Amino acid sequence: MLVDSSLLDGSQQADVRASAVKAKLFEAAEFLTSVSSSTPYPGTADPFAPGAIVYTSGTTGRSKGAILSQAFLLHEADAYLSAVEPIERDVFWTTLPLFHTNALCLSLLGGLLAGRPVVIRNRFSASRFWEQVRGDGGTVVNLLGAMVPILLKTHPDPVTDHPVRLAVGGGVSAPAVEAFEKRFGVRFMEIYGLTETGMNAARSPGSGGVGTVGKALPSWEIRVDAPDGSDGEIQIRARRRGALFDGYWRDEERTAAAFTDDGFFRTGDLGRYDTDGNLSFRGRAKDCIRRRGENISPSEVEYSVAQHPAIAECVAVPVPSELAEDEVKLVYVIHGGAQVTPQELHEFCKERMAPFMVPRYWERRDVLPKTPTQKVERHRLQGLGPNVHDMAGR
Repeated sequence: MLVDSSLLDGSQQADVRASAVKAKLFEAAEFLTSVSSSTPYPGTADPFAPGAIVYTSGTTGRSKGAILSQAFLLHEADAYLSAVEPIERDVFWTTLPLFHTNALCLSLLGGLLAGRPVVIRNRFSASRFWEQVRGDGGTVVNLLGAMVPILLKTHPDPVTDHPVRLAVGGGVSAPAVEAFEKRFGVRFMEIYGLTETGMNAARSPGSGGVGTVGKALPSWEIRVDAPDGSDGEIQIRARRRGALFDGYWRDEERTAAAFTDDGFFRTGDLGRYDTDGNLSFRGRAKDCIRRRGENISPSEVEYSVAQHPAIAECVAVPVPSELAEDEVKLVYVIHGGAQVTPQELHEFCKERMAPFMVPRYWERRDVLPKTPTQKVERHRLQGLGPNVHDMAGR
């Protein structure tokens, strides 16, 4: 463990040493001096050797440990830099955890590779977001798509006195991207990627196709397993060795099942291409709701419900129907001090959605269960408990 005592007071030093019972402690300056650049490297570095095992988010089930090579980690950082085009004053800023590829490869390694400062906050706070960014001098902000509507729900006054020149995220609707850029005065770059494949597509601000993730980056082939203009599974194949993960840790069966016969990785995501060749992310295939013969994208339901001023967060999930398909269940959290009934929300949706999309079941919660990367754990919300309101026939 490396420490810098000059940054810690006496009690903090004691806490650090107490927590490192099984670790060796080194003063950072002394350690760096002892392993200076003049010290010969003891062996030959293999770029395709495992560099990390990073676990998937597990929003729809058990997490899987993806084996990522040294080449993978650096390839992702380089791809990110090619997309964001860093400038001299940039400070890379995020609130995402380092045990996922977003913060690890894009923010941290991207910043280090570019020679720019990196700030990683402990957690996301909508109420303090702009204050923290301003104080840290963040200019390139790495977000999750779910954070965008939350930030848009904060105080209605415009926020433009900040240094941010670019926000980066994925899975954001076109209206939300446009509202974010207009209100906060920030260009928004939409990207697509996974733990196993890294960053695969990007839409540069001002390039058209708002609400899509743009086109495939040079190292990737991306296809949609469906007729043109229809939703299908997004499948990805690397054009460059080391750009793709090397399988799931101690799970050969799931590794084999993750690939098609011609070598494309099966993402489990739904997408479609528009006439301009831009890829749209439509949600997880496992999350898709089949009701009355129609496929329903949860994100479309969630976006409509989120327009109600009382809604802080919401998620749509499938519930098995007595007719062998699904019913739509909407789980929601309201803003502090707000008042709204399930009946009022149901009527709100009937005015804005096709009848087959309007949720039948409604459940209010104080918080939504989330992963450490703040993605909602949908599989934990699919039951019908005593607090669920059934709006059938209303």
